[in-house]
Amino acid sequence: DILLISKDIGFVCYDYNAELQPVFCRTKDGGQSWERVTLQTEDIINKKADYSSIESAKYQNGVITFSVRFYTEDSEYLKNFISTDFGKNFTEEK
Repeated sequence: DILLISKDIGFVCYDYNAELQPVFCRTKDGGQSWERVTLQTEDIINKKADYSSIESAKYQNGVITFSVRFYTEDSEYLKNFISTDFGKNFTEEK
């Protein structure tokens, strides 16, 4: 997915099925350079799931949201993340 919220700020997100941390990158210069945003969630830190996939990202009224679906051997579950600082930091919505 690609999400552009201004002419300078945008995001690209994708995932590898073999990796628990989805790839979520941010640009603040119109796509000339990208930095990876790391999600700090207990599921990733403590490896509670086997892998994850990122769901669609959305921007509305200064707030960026997206979901990550985590997969275990016998189940799956969804966690939502939010940023109110144009994607510099994301926190898990509880």
